[in-house]
Amino acid sequence: MPTPHNRYLNNLSLKILALVFGYTMWKTMSDGHKAELARRVPVSFYNEQGLIIESPDSLAISLSGTRSSLYTLTRNLAVHIDATRLQEGTNTIVPDEQLLFLPEQIKLLHCTPSALSISITKS
Repeated sequence: MPTPHNRYLNNLSLKILALVFGYTMWKTMSDGHKAELARRVPVSFYNEQGLIIESPDSLAISLSGTRSSLYTLTRNLAVHIDATRLQEGTNTIVPDEQLLFLPEQIKLLHCTPSALSISITKS
């Protein structure tokens, strides 16, 4: 005759239920925690007709936000610069959240280089 102790240890459905409950609790608790993400992102330009642009190819960034918000970031993250706002010659642009199109809940902590030196000439 099985003892009550053995009944709990050998019950597969109870084990599966405990596993699902444990995972749900872990996922719920970990999504709200602050996390940081370091990534290298490309520098891209739009509205660049008739311009020759020389700039760094990419920059390294550090982002901060909740784990779930960082997880939902697209892999196509880039620094987007409107070339019509640049003047002929050397321009200095400081990357910020608006150029990265980051959601409100994600903050830009650091970027290297801290300012982009962009050279513009008309073709």
